[in-house]
Amino acid sequence: MPTPATVALLWDLDNVTAGVAKDAALADQIVSRCYGSSLLYAAGHRATYRSHQPRLAAHDIVLLSGGHRPQGADRRLLQQGSVLARRGVRTFIVASNDRAFAALPAWCAVIVLTLTPNSVSAQLQRRAMEVVTLDHPGSEEPA
Repeated sequence: MPTPATVALLWDLDNVTAGVAKDAALADQIVSRCYGSSLLYAAGHRATYRSHQPRLAAHDIVLLSGGHRPQGADRRLLQQGSVLARRGVRTFIVASNDRAFAALPAWCAVIVLTLTPNSVSAQLQRRAMEVVTLDHPGSEEPA
């Protein structure tokens, strides 16, 4: 079992989201799967970053702005992942469906968290040792 110091979360808020109002509940699920790690990072494009920052701060998740560039959140998270891998992280909990995260260092394990398992890219599925489908917050409520 991984130790907290060797696990990090990389959450793509532009990709795995239940909406601003429900992402705090989604964060509860995601953080509970991070083996007690305090290395918790999320990123989104600038508007997403701004809207989520106050809600996710209570979960001790460090929010990174992906700016306005395409794939900006992915780039920021992959940069952070590279730094963390050099510092000893060996397991990445990735909340995303994007193939970009298949590029995480080969010596690291990748566990994918998603709300939509059919949307996880083929490359990321092959790279992942496990793909976990999260419960959509509020899915038990009538439509």
